[in-house]
Amino acid sequence: MDKLFLIQCQASHIPLLQEFSLPYEHTCVELCSFLKKGPEHFFIFTLCENPTTSKHIQGFFHFNKTMHICIPFFESYKDTYKTLLKSFFTSDYFDYINLLVGEKTSADFVSSILNEFSILPKHTNLYKVMTLTDEPALPPESLSADDEIKCCTKQNINELFNLQKYYLIKEVALPNQKITDSEVNLMLSNILKNQLVLAVSSGLNDDEFVSKVNTNAIGSKWIQLGGIYTDPFNRRNYYAWHLIYTICKRIQKNHKNPCLFVKNNNTPALALYKKIGFKEQEDFTILYF
Repeated sequence: MDKLFLIQCQASHIPLLQEFSLPYEHTCVELCSFLKKGPEHFFIFTLCENPTTSKHIQGFFHFNKTMHICIPFFESYKDTYKTLLKSFFTSDYFDYINLLVGEKTSADFVSSILNEFSILPKHTNLYKVMTLTDEPALPPESLSADDEIKCCTKQNINELFNLQKYYLIKEVALPNQKITDSEVNLMLSNILKNQLVLAVSSGLNDDEFVSKVNTNAIGSKWIQLGGIYTDPFNRRNYYAWHLIYTICKRIQKNHKNPCLFVKNNNTPALALYKKIGFKEQEDFTILYF
């Protein structure tokens, strides 16, 4: 069996990682988006100590308190991966971990190694990765004349606040975790600065925003959607469908494809995304430490 190394990423390795990650990018768009910022915090599993082609690479991860992983071949080198990760977890690079994010089988493998150091997850969220490569299906009904889809900017932060807050409470927060207003504002400010945000403004509600969607991460071939939330009093109007259709068309116009993660137990969302044309792919997990 070939020898495997774990090395720190250098600037010259970034194009190799981008090429290596393309077949798996839909499962790790956020991880791949970090590559645009440079090699800091990246570590590579490679068949040689100085990889010069993507064929040398067997996986990689980004660690900065949160660990994002892409190690699709760990089954082939399981014992070696375990030895290398144990070494990393006892090195000066590793202090503590708050999140482990990745495709489920890989994340479970890494988590089992952390368990040997008595580092146990406090909570786990399970998701299904869903992708759209065809045209999205049109919503069954048009928006009313009083409704309008708007592209949001930082000037809309107050109007989006409640939608973002209740999205975080419902989809992101841990059990019994309180979401503060400052956390909502900080996250929303970053999203509006770096991502595309669309919202439905309803004239029946004094032009209040009643539904939203945004991109979460932008990769080479895939763009991850997130933040999908409709005010409970304004559901069953196909607002989310209209927003997802619109943002997917924009993404595809730029020669990329949309993907998203949906909680395994969120049956209504799974059903909606399938109607729009999304297809289920791998299982995905986030472990909270």
